[in-house]
Amino acid sequence: MLADVITTIDQASKMTAKHASPSRREALFILNIFSRTLSPLPLILRNRDWQGDFTNRDKRLITELVNGTLRWQIQLDWILRQFVHGQFAELPLSIQNILRLSLYQLRQLNQVPDYAVVDEAGILAREFHEIKYARLVNGVLRNYLRNQHHLQFPRTADDQLAALAIGYAFPRWQVELLVEQYGSERTASILDQLNQRPNLTIRINTEKISVAEFYQQLEKREISFSLSKFLPEFVSLEEKAGTIQELPGFDEGWFFIQDVSAGFVAHLTAPQPDQQIAEICAAPGGKLTHVAQLRRDQGIILGMDISRSRLAITAENIRRLGYQSIRLLQGDARRLPHRQMDMIVIDAPCSGLGTIRKNPDIKLRRKPEDLPAVQQLQLQILIAAAERLKPHGSVIYSTCTINKEENERIIAQFIHKQPQFKIEPISSFLILHGISAQDWLSILPDQDSLDGSFCVRLRKD
Repeated sequence: MLADVITTIDQASKMTAKHASPSRREALFILNIFSRTLSPLPLILRNRDWQGDFTNRDKRLITELVNGTLRWQIQLDWILRQFVHGQFAELPLSIQNILRLSLYQLRQLNQVPDYAVVDEAGILAREFHEIKYARLVNGVLRNYLRNQHHLQFPRTADDQLAALAIGYAFPRWQVELLVEQYGSERTASILDQLNQRPNLTIRINTEKISVAEFYQQLEKREISFSLSKFLPEFVSLEEKAGTIQELPGFDEGWFFIQDVSAGFVAHLTAPQPDQQIAEICAAPGGKLTHVAQLRRDQGIILGMDISRSRLAITAENIRRLGYQSIRLLQGDARRLPHRQMDMIVIDAPCSGLGTIRKNPDIKLRRKPEDLPAVQQLQLQILIAAAERLKPHGSVIYSTCTINKEENERIIAQFIHKQPQFKIEPISSFLILHGISAQDWLSILPDQDSLDGSFCVRLRKD
């Protein structure tokens, strides 16, 4: 379908000679915003008013161009430095991003003729800068096309980390971290999977529609899908029809966008209607509403987050899904209300390294110096939750990262400080097919195309 979208846009752009296609111009705007702010890409896309009259197909193309360029930016920059005379980083920001955007298309989207990509890049450069930069862009891209087969990427024998970092377009520090924890062979497999375009995975809201009925709705719309072998209420859409809002039952609250790996957390709670349950760091509400779903919307569940704007998004999600049992509270997870709870679910702030397949901007936004503060915050949140648990209560700690320093080692530190807590084996709550888990559940991205994640259940004696 992506090939059809690109073909349609390119045919339309030919009708407006010497003007860049609106979709590629918009992609460039978004890339420029990201480069200047390093804000999370989903936030930029959500706040973007999509300048121009864009169809849903246009928006899909724009998102593909932006995600793809950011996914491969580290490798693209390495290549461009071979062909730019002088310092690539000293070029105007828009010219850097025009070159990245164009080189991504030349290397990854072969449905567009090379000459069309080069011409479009020159037009964009003229629109954003002086004619000299249009000539520079044209020359760099044509030089690349003439000499691309002579490129010599770093070799494993010379520098293993550089070979992995440039070959898979990851920051060297992230590669080094993963190699230390998982070895070079497994790291290569993880990086490869994190570079794949993700399918759209959704959780069926069984309070509104049965799983079988939802399948029928997808079949009626001729939307290809595959069933989760882990959790029956999850389905992966192999060929998305239009936007998320156009899928059957969006307004009716039939589904929520969520990865299967996140679904394990709610099942790990094994929630009972009479339990007092809270989730902290709860926005945007995926795990929160899943727990409510498993509990048939009975009892009261408290959802807490520090961000007012993210709580507003959570409230909208709850409204759309139709849950009545959830109460929201703004607050710092390190300073919880004095109410004692039977169970506290922690959707801990983390580096997010397990979700790079869906959020390629994490490659560029995260810095190694961020991690110590994140780990300190995670431990503080765990300790605060421990103080608000009833005797024999449970806390569930989860992240969407594959960094052991934020997962297993945080749990080891917590138990050392709070010896009254014991790990409850995962096997007591989850039946997993093909995923080994004992004390905790640690999923790597090369396991069944799931997001990388971690979760553990701890009981207070």
